[in-house]
Amino acid sequence: MKKVTFLSVMLVLMIAFVQCDGGGNSGGGGTTDPDPVDTLIKDGDGNVYTKVVIGNQTWLKENLKTTKYNDGTPIVHQSANSAWASSTSGAYCWYDNSESNKNTYGALYNNHVASSGKICPEGWHVPFASEWATLVSATGKEASAGANLKESGTDHWTTEYGTNESGFTALPNGRRKSDGSFEKMRTEATFWTRDVGFAQEDAIFYYLEAEMNSARRAEEKKECGFAIRCIKN
Repeated sequence: MKKVTFLSVMLVLMIAFVQCDGGGNSGGGGTTDPDPVDTLIKDGDGNVYTKVVIGNQTWLKENLKTTKYNDGTPIVHQSANSAWASSTSGAYCWYDNSESNKNTYGALYNNHVASSGKICPEGWHVPFASEWATLVSATGKEASAGANLKESGTDHWTTEYGTNESGFTALPNGRRKSDGSFEKMRTEATFWTRDVGFAQEDAIFYYLEAEMNSARRAEEKKECGFAIRCIKN
């Protein structure tokens, strides 16, 4: 009888231990990611993106390439220089008007798209300048953040200044100027923010250059075409 009682007590203790321990996965060995890596992140066209956690921020690892807002509304595609230069609403294009640049570099958008509030996938947004400043601070301050943010090697960049220690994988998408002309593919990465510049007709953007380690903030006309990299809400 005593033997049965002893076994019964041991069984109860073992059950209680398992329940309290939660299967051994919630101890000091780490926490469960509430947003699993394999969660699909889709834009208005159904393109799928991956993410990277840098400091306390979560960013998309690729530039946007959607031709629709997240409510399904098409974004105007402008290829002609004159039409691009005169756009007063959202417009996009591919660098050099070649769709072959889509999958690698994403699209170039004017700031009317970036400030629309409906271009990023659900749960994400175009970063404010302050959020870009936080990213720069987390990846080596202004003087060296550019190298840490850029893809390493020369598959896309013209120089090997990039280390990509952050995992951000910035690519040299170039830019479309406010007059509609294209420049700086393979030598410059450009990213819009949602902030208006000192002059109301300008907006703030960040850029990385091939032969410099820095990440820089500047202002340019809202009609310019830069990439968009989304940050999680």
